[in-house]
Amino acid sequence: MIGDMTYRVTIEEAVLTPAGGGGFTAAWQAVATDPQVYASIAPVQSGAALKFGQVEAETTHKIVLRYRTDVMAGMRLVDENGVAYLITAARDRDGRRAYLDVSASVRPGS
Repeated sequence: MIGDMTYRVTIEEAVLTPAGGGGFTAAWQAVATDPQVYASIAPVQSGAALKFGQVEAETTHKIVLRYRTDVMAGMRLVDENGVAYLITAARDRDGRRAYLDVSASVRPGS
């Protein structure tokens, strides 16, 4: 399993900052503790959906990391090529705290 982890990814979280007028601006920043890790990344499914009158393509991926407690839905992983994987779920593989199975999606242009 560890030999399959050939991608170097950075774990990022969204940070909201006041934008004036009562709104907020979201920006991504690396998590504070050990943000760069190795992972295996495999596409699972590709498809397109009609959203708000536009066709939107999306590819889902299965990503495996060494277990950690600070990865959760709403965060993202960015690989060395700049591809951003939006995390939709993260769970301990077998309750042994060895590996974290992450479900993530990629949308073109994001």
